[in-house]
Amino acid sequence: MGRVRYDYIGRPEGYIGICMMLLIMLFFMSTVIAYLNVKDQKIRNIMLLAIFLKAGLIIMDNFIRANPFGDVDGRSFDLEAWYYIHGIQNRNMFYVKTIAAPIYSLFKMRVPVALGCVGVLFSLWSQINIYKSLMLLEVSKKVSRIANSIFILSPITILFSSAVLRESVIIGFLTYSTLSFIRWAKGRTDVITFLKIFIPVGIASQYHSAVTLMVTGYIFFMLFGGGKREGVGKKLLIILMMAGTLGTLFIFRDKFLYHFDNVDVERIMGHANSPGLLAAGSSYRSPTESFQKFILMSPVYHVLFLLSPVPIHWRNILDIMTFTMNSSLFGYFMYRSYKDYRFLGNRFSSIKRKIVTALIISFFSTTLVYSMGTHNTGTAIRHRDKSFYILVIIYSILEDERRKVSERRKIYEEQSQLDSSCI
Repeated sequence: MGRVRYDYIGRPEGYIGICMMLLIMLFFMSTVIAYLNVKDQKIRNIMLLAIFLKAGLIIMDNFIRANPFGDVDGRSFDLEAWYYIHGIQNRNMFYVKTIAAPIYSLFKMRVPVALGCVGVLFSLWSQINIYKSLMLLEVSKKVSRIANSIFILSPITILFSSAVLRESVIIGFLTYSTLSFIRWAKGRTDVITFLKIFIPVGIASQYHSAVTLMVTGYIFFMLFGGGKREGVGKKLLIILMMAGTLGTLFIFRDKFLYHFDNVDVERIMGHANSPGLLAAGSSYRSPTESFQKFILMSPVYHVLFLLSPVPIHWRNILDIMTFTMNSSLFGYFMYRSYKDYRFLGNRFSSIKRKIVTALIISFFSTTLVYSMGTHNTGTAIRHRDKSFYILVIIYSILEDERRKVSERRKIYEEQSQLDSSCI
């Protein structure tokens, strides 16, 4: 069970006042940002409702009972940041160095409430990026409201973004990259937009390197999407991408060697399936016996990663609630998107088809890699949440186009009946 609250060593005088001030500032900043960026009042109100809920969770996490999805990692980041500013560094964590430690250094005390507020603001940035993406894609107001509401009020996302975790920061940069990609796909093919696609993913990868694969769909679109591309020529594009890939491998060579133990695949599998990692009650994978079996079973692991905890793995009411609030959303969006895509065929614009294809590639390449190293439900939920917004955008495009086609068919049938009755 999680601890009742963050464990403070000599809570300083005035701490409660600082926390209250931070929460008031959070409400004020969120309201201003939402009003400046979101024109749809209903979506804006939903965003502000989510802020209110997250503020309540921040209070609960700090003063009443630990957030069930931010207990161990949240306390770890809190302590690591406090140790870091006192010259004690246990692990090389980018989140601690760039966000947590500077904030603690500013306040001269441990203030996890401030880290929760930062997570909420990054989550709001993600929501605005999704809202703007759907606006650029000319998704109807009705579908946009449904998709935005689901993304904003997703229970698991609300729990993660209010905890002392790095997920909101990562998703913020990823959604901005996707927004920039959509701008590129819609015709803004200048160098600045190109950089806005790849630099945010590069920053996000500092927090977790696997998200780098989110650019695979974007690269596919740029190389094979067709159409005239001004500003960044195809040859220059290929050169830049090759240079970026080599640069990434060079910059992160130590991280790759650390994680992959000099690229000895059998050692990777042995480490990933160590008894300590598989001892958790939420584990849904048994140890793989060989690399060959791992490859053979990878489709199954991918499905388990996206949908766990599946019913056969339910242990308690929390598993049932997690499946209902999170796994079922992934399942529904994937099923609905597949049905809509089959229904549409080629009956929607070429550019939107290519954007959907690119996003599908990004989604499956990223989640496939995550699934290879994930063994338990808790980790799966946290990692797949980084790609949930991609599913929301894919669903929004296809659902909106399906409704438009159905509406045109209905009008055509009504007109045909009217013509027949006149004859």
